Amino acid sequence: ELQCFSHLFEQTPLLSTERQIGLLGELLFLERLMSRIGSDAVDAWMGPLAEPHDFRVGSREYEIKTTTASHRVHTVHGTEQLVPSLGCSLSVISILVGPPGHGEGTSLSEKAKQLADAVRHHPEKAERFQRNLEGAGLRPSQLEFYSRRFVLRRPLGVVYVDDACPAITRGIIDGALGALAPRIEGISYDVNFDGLAHEDGSPGFEESLPPLSLFSHRDR
Repeated sequence: ELQCFSHLFEQTPLLSTERQIGLLGELLFLERLMSRIGSDAVDAWMGPLAEPHDFRVGSREYEIKTTTASHRVHTVHGTEQLVPSLGCSLSVISILVGPPGHGEGTSLSEKAKQLADAVRHHPEKAERFQRNLEGAGLRPSQLEFYSRRFVLRRPLGVVYVDDACPAITRGIIDGALGALAPRIEGISYDVNFDGLAHEDGSPGFEESLPPLSLFSHRDR
């Protein structure tokens, strides 16, 4: 009986619904990035490595925000999430997903399997992809539990993090509160990006993607 309880406690808990949706968004952007630069996109996926932003290609960083809402309203965690790393530019990728009709959409488990299949001919990329999945909490033995299906409500959208992007940073808090600013130890807020995003297929979205000149080859 003690051994049974030991096995029970050793089991890895399932991802929360919020984390499942967030990870699906990361895989959807990874898929889009792979359509442009091939399996090299796997190396750009930094989210599972506890890096500040989810993807980095050269000096371009991408923060993935996914919601089941019908508007591009996303939660920003902390004062650094919308701050690019030194020498980098940062973009927010806004993803809206919703419930599918009959037989439509994709699930987290299906998307993970599809991308694993897409890089299977590149052993190093395939191994890294699997490590990243497990680092994100998605274990092969638990894939059957992530079968809830989603469809895109809107095309992927990109919001450039610049002076026109609404963000609360440490500098803004310092300027507003002065000597009291250090007492603000944590912050989380919702941002409405409606009207600010360039949708996939537009010149603005294409310009946000890494230039092909960074890569010597493309494998699809």
